[in-house]
Amino acid sequence: MVQKTYYKTKDYCKVKFTFTVENAETVEILGLNSDWENSIIMGKKKDGSFTCDVSLPKTPNNSLNTVLTNQNG
Repeated sequence: MVQKTYYKTKDYCKVKFTFTVENAETVEILGLNSDWENSIIMGKKKDGSFTCDVSLPKTPNNSLNTVLTNQNG
């Protein structure tokens, strides 16, 4: 799930990413702001879901990919 919060007086928006993936050990987001080399590692919650909050420019198109690592390699 992706939830965006826009601010009237700011040139960026706050984006909250939430993923629920069975047996995942880590979840990383790649490609935010066209940065395909540095990933954002999402935090794992007690219920097994992964979440993170990032600030992104107010542009109509932002691309990203996710990398999942499971417990079995």
